[in-house]
Amino acid sequence: MASEDSRPDRPRLPIKLTLPQQTRERSGQGGRSRYEPFCRVDADFRERLGRQVSALRKVIVPLVLRTGAVPARVRLHPLATARSHRPGTLFSSKTCPIIGAGVRGELFVKATLGGLDKITEKIYSGDSQQIVKELSAVSVVEPVTPEFRRGRRSARDILRGCPRRANGFLARVKLFDFDEGGEQSALYDDFLGTCHRREISVDSAGYSATSLTYCVTCQSVQDIEALADTVGVRSISAMPSIVATRPQFASHGSLRSDLPSPQAT
Repeated sequence: MASEDSRPDRPRLPIKLTLPQQTRERSGQGGRSRYEPFCRVDADFRERLGRQVSALRKVIVPLVLRTGAVPARVRLHPLATARSHRPGTLFSSKTCPIIGAGVRGELFVKATLGGLDKITEKIYSGDSQQIVKELSAVSVVEPVTPEFRRGRRSARDILRGCPRRANGFLARVKLFDFDEGGEQSALYDDFLGTCHRREISVDSAGYSATSLTYCVTCQSVQDIEALADTVGVRSISAMPSIVATRPQFASHGSLRSDLPSPQAT
């Protein structure tokens, strides 16, 4: 007599096969090697990057006397935009530390004269695998310009978009964050000094202290240009405005008289 398990009409369940080495072996991880450069780092590459750092150094010399450090902009290689590829050894607390990120492939660093000198030394003489890879990740090193702070817009266009009040036009200014310390205080004092000279009122109401965002009241295009030329300013734009809209097509009327009364519970 055939058993219950050997009946031809009984459904057959799938069987999972485990290979002998399956529990011990894993497929290799794909992606770029840990020390594989993003481009060729030869003498021409080092010279080009060194000239950029030298030009940045010349620009910040008069500014460092006021604030001690100056924000600079670093653009990365298109293949090095992942957070794991950030050049944290090249731009570190011993040179020019990274203080923030912008759009994809954009970093901001705190540049000092001594820090740029150490970076220049790494550019021309750094030959470790880690340094070579991080050098290949850097595409451009440049100062933060007034045009960048204005978001590629003209000062007149920004002023035109600012909400108008009785005492002027409201704009929004965000400062760079150098962390706590004398350099951050120097950035803030330099910003307040610009506002004092131009008679621009500053108000932080509505923003937290850690956001480093302020409402400024400008009177002219020259005020916008002066703020965009201030060292510690990261961005300047028109103050966003909130407009309440009232429904025009909603049907309003009294409640029907035949609705059931609510129960006591």
